[in-house]
Amino acid sequence: MVTRSSKLPNFPPRAVARLQHEHAIIDAFRQVEDARKLMHRAARELAELIRQDSEGEWQQRWDAFLVAGGVTADELCRWMVHGKQIRQSKRQQHLRLIGGSLNTA
Repeated sequence: MVTRSSKLPNFPPRAVARLQHEHAIIDAFRQVEDARKLMHRAARELAELIRQDSEGEWQQRWDAFLVAGGVTADELCRWMVHGKQIRQSKRQQHLRLIGGSLNTA
């Protein structure tokens, strides 16, 4: 019986995976785990930098940036320079129907 306090053994990937494809799956999953850990550390660092602003201006700016739909560092740079505009607005093109091209039978 395994209790909460006992540890499950770690198996080396080479002992578990029998096929090359299984090794590739394990390796890819480890890359995902490493990226998740790196993202978590970077997110904590970003949050700390925003909190370190003694006047609280960056927290307000950050909240406004997120509300405006910002998600990337490039968008943050554009938002800092251009104010509220994050993405280039697309020109709306209207569909034009030409009556002479419709076949009426």
